[in-house]
Amino acid sequence: MRPAPARSSRRRDPSPASRHVRSAAPRRRCRPGAFRVPVALAAIVLAVLAPAASARAQGSSPAELRREIVRLSDELRKAHGQLAEAQKRIAALEAERAAQEKQLLEAASIINDLRARVSSDPQAAPSQAFAPVPDDPLAAPAALLRELKARYRQEVASLPRATPDQDRAYRQAAAQWCRDVPQTLRGRSVWLVRFDRLAPAGRQEFEGFLQVLDPRALLPIGEPVRIRMPERFAARVQREKRFTLWEATLLVVAEPVYNKDRVDEGVFNVPSFVGPYVEFGYSLDWISLAGVETRTEAAPDTQEPVER
Repeated sequence: MRPAPARSSRRRDPSPASRHVRSAAPRRRCRPGAFRVPVALAAIVLAVLAPAASARAQGSSPAELRREIVRLSDELRKAHGQLAEAQKRIAALEAERAAQEKQLLEAASIINDLRARVSSDPQAAPSQAFAPVPDDPLAAPAALLRELKARYRQEVASLPRATPDQDRAYRQAAAQWCRDVPQTLRGRSVWLVRFDRLAPAGRQEFEGFLQVLDPRALLPIGEPVRIRMPERFAARVQREKRFTLWEATLLVVAEPVYNKDRVDEGVFNVPSFVGPYVEFGYSLDWISLAGVETRTEAAPDTQEPVER
């Protein structure tokens, strides 16, 4: 009896190519909702193309359809441009609102600080004597503000601004004046000062209040002002509690600020009003700081000053 012939290996052992195709395409069951997205897309496409198809069916030529597509594309681009402009305007309005809120918060903070001083420190009462404002415009913020107001009245405020064209020219002159003043009103000055409520305010900076005093009478020159100072100077003020007065050597630069919306002092007058469209501003470059003994005649201490 002859052995049965061997079965063909082709039917038992598929080729590598067929095995690869089979493994790469396994059977999958259709899940519920699997065709929802394609169906939705198809519906949108049909909704868009239906008018074109209808128009074609009504006799519109391909050239007319192309012109219609171009027209719609142009309108879409214009709409995108209008949307971008509107978004820019919204961003600008939000920035203006944030700036105004910041000014109001700063004004409220200053008012609260002054009220706290009046209620807790008899020397800070409204009847407190003030020293005369020095003639040197760099001797104190009050002197600098007075000088800026005088210059503004002489150089800008005399310009007419009754008509829109005159007001536009006036604004341009005020803005240019703000750019020119820092070049001519600047210099080194030494202030006798008292610090209050210094606190960290960012990268290696402290923020607080500074009161400039007359070096002879030890009376305040103007109101306290909010300042920023380098951390190394503030650290010494906080560390050396025995000094209440300090002699600060500074580079003072007048930096009036143009504000197209500021035409008067307003409710709080913060920042201080110089003239229409201009607010008070200045910068202090801290050079050195030396503690001063509190006595009848103020004099710097014998320690080495902190220098930058």
